[in-house]
Amino acid sequence: MFSSQGLNGLPALGDIVNLGKLIWEVIQYNRPAANLSSDFANAVPRGTESWKDLSGWSSPQAQTFTVTYKNKFRAKVVDFKYQLLYTHSGSMKGQGKYLANITVIPAKINVLAGFKLNASATVPQVTNMGTEELPVAAAQVLVKWRVETLLQHQQVAKVYSLTGAGEYKDITHP
Repeated sequence: MFSSQGLNGLPALGDIVNLGKLIWEVIQYNRPAANLSSDFANAVPRGTESWKDLSGWSSPQAQTFTVTYKNKFRAKVVDFKYQLLYTHSGSMKGQGKYLANITVIPAKINVLAGFKLNASATVPQVTNMGTEELPVAAAQVLVKWRVETLLQHQQVAKVYSLTGAGEYKDITHP
């Protein structure tokens, strides 16, 4: 039988859940849609009420990405910069490495008339890539965007991997 309680009634450190949002809009109809007060995800032990229940967090980390589309005259028609932000290395009573405040925010948006840009972010699942005794949270972040005109539609998806140990990897880029 599965139990979400560890020893002494404390949360099971290796049973990692997301306390935040699973999906959020980053850009909708060429305008920022990210709500920084609620559009984030966490990978913390089940039974934890908040990421604030843990300690030892790193300073916030940021990865910045630029997406550019040009027309046939080589002029930029879409120039979109977004940031993947997260905090790692949180522990509960000195054990584990967890993730908090995972979010994707628009840093720059320039879209010419006649083009439409929409983007969203998802943290579909969080897992434990360590052991039950020494858990290491892991999260995949999926960022998708669509660029549309009256005649064309293009959709792209990027997947990033984050760990509670502070490791970052762009899975969709070899």
